[in-house]
Amino acid sequence: MIEFTTRNGVSDNTQTRAYLQAAGVWADASGEATKTYMGTRQEIWPTGVLGKLKTMRVSKYHSSTLPEGAPITETHVSPTAEDFWDAFDIGTDPRAEKLDKEGNDHNSPSLAAKDLGGMALVAIQELLERVEALESA
Repeated sequence: MIEFTTRNGVSDNTQTRAYLQAAGVWADASGEATKTYMGTRQEIWPTGVLGKLKTMRVSKYHSSTLPEGAPITETHVSPTAEDFWDAFDIGTDPRAEKLDKEGNDHNSPSLAAKDLGGMALVAIQELLERVEALESA
């Protein structure tokens, strides 16, 4: 098992951890005791998220760092970290400076699978509310 600590670099049973399970499945820490809640989806996105999701650019892509002429053997689909942050203010700010001891910026814009999955769940809940409202009308 590969294990990464997420608080102060200290590894003990009270810390949050993410790890690769034996079956090769990534597991993110998500226990209630390790979270400080910032509001419900209705409080954070009172007008919903579907409008933002509808207009978000979601594209199929491959790495731009492949050597010229190299075959494309891996593709993905997602929004960019920048677009996701701009729409929802979720995850890690892809434009924030993350300086090392020498003052070099090591920010690597990325998207967490748990954030993409969480936003999909928010959208599903919003759609279910709309369907239930139509069904009861």
